[in-house]
Amino acid sequence: MVSMATEAVASTLGAFAASLSYEEIPGPILHRLKTCVLDVIGNAAGGICRPNPARLAHALVQQAGVGSIPVWGTHLTAPPAVAAMVNAALVCGADFSYGPVAEIGAGLIPPVVAAGEQIGADGRDVLVALTVAHECIFRVIYATVSQRIQELGFYHSGIQCPPAAAAGVASTLGLSAEEASWAIGLAAASGTGTMAMFNEGAGSSKYIFVGRAAETALHMAALAREGYRCDARIFEEFYLPVYGSGAEDAEKLTVGLGEDFLTRYVRFKLVPACLHSHTPVESAVRLAERGIQPDDVEEIQVRISTMAEELVGDWREVRGIVDAQYSAPFLISFVLHTRRRPKVHEFTPELLADPSLRTLAARVHVTADPAFDEIEGYGAVPPFANPCQLRAHLKSGETVEVRVERPKGTYPDLPPDEEIFAKFEDQASLIYQPGTVQSILETVMALEELDAISTLTAKLVPDRF
Repeated sequence: MVSMATEAVASTLGAFAASLSYEEIPGPILHRLKTCVLDVIGNAAGGICRPNPARLAHALVQQAGVGSIPVWGTHLTAPPAVAAMVNAALVCGADFSYGPVAEIGAGLIPPVVAAGEQIGADGRDVLVALTVAHECIFRVIYATVSQRIQELGFYHSGIQCPPAAAAGVASTLGLSAEEASWAIGLAAASGTGTMAMFNEGAGSSKYIFVGRAAETALHMAALAREGYRCDARIFEEFYLPVYGSGAEDAEKLTVGLGEDFLTRYVRFKLVPACLHSHTPVESAVRLAERGIQPDDVEEIQVRISTMAEELVGDWREVRGIVDAQYSAPFLISFVLHTRRRPKVHEFTPELLADPSLRTLAARVHVTADPAFDEIEGYGAVPPFANPCQLRAHLKSGETVEVRVERPKGTYPDLPPDEEIFAKFEDQASLIYQPGTVQSILETVMALEELDAISTLTAKLVPDRF
């Protein structure tokens, strides 16, 4: 256990990163982290099949030059920081990654794995570092206010992820407590990414922001190892006053550290779209289960929270994949036409242009309900809630109402391993042969037995094309 005295937050986090041992981590947390690793590898396979992430990977590797760290799902290699950035962007590329919120998982695992490959870390070392990173990210999200970050014009993943990723990398590299505190503080000062990505149609910069968080973690750890320092009270005096409610929330960054493992609250996305669209999607699934067909619908009214409405409420002119993933009306229309949740590879130009999907989507009207703001729980700890009230007015004159409180895959309704494995297999099979898919799965789920993390990453070379 790390002492929680009146020590600066960065120092406490640094001490945790430097001292946590494998034996201190509960078995269920280790198991959950292995399913997280499996999730990001599958998501990277889905991401590399999309045009923007694939272009990003090739462009950045070409510019970076020679390196030895694999870019997942490709035949490319790059220097550690570039490989971490590209892998994180690929994981984020399908908008399907697990996390406390958004694509946080995409920004944590790639930099830790890249650092592990750099020094020849074994599977246990990587699991310890991933525990450090995840325990830190839950507390960063708990102490900050995602909506405030977005109101300031920043994308919250690009702000919240760097210090937690840096903590994980510091653990991997074996930095001292003091060096780890510097790495964490430097990363906290280096967040990046604006909400302008939502005005770009294709939304390609979203992948870059999470990738930059992963890259930043490796760069800041390298600087700290060379003695580059940071203000010890960066969280109390700068980070929390800007991105949270103030220094009075500093305790949230360290409460229960090393004793209460918040990684158990990881949520898994079962829909490749913005998390705020998941309860509208689940509501549409329930309509479909009742036998309601697209032609039966006169109008659909959807009520969600203010933040959710701002992110996914528009029936916008869908110009690209990200537009579709951030449009509850489009996703609801998809579900009613197909009778199921969408899959990653289905977001094609042909799908986006389908006139029948667009016609129904235009009849879906989303409004913000301030009452839902009071019960929404989108943070790092329970209660989790993202309520959606859907009312379908049918041409027959009948009205059908559905209410869903939280996205499927969210604590305490976490998916069983079989569902996580199926999600991985569905995406991995896009670029890997069946035998390779199974080999990756078995290797990840026995991660603690690996003598070197490179045993896993060596398997991530596509063999279907």
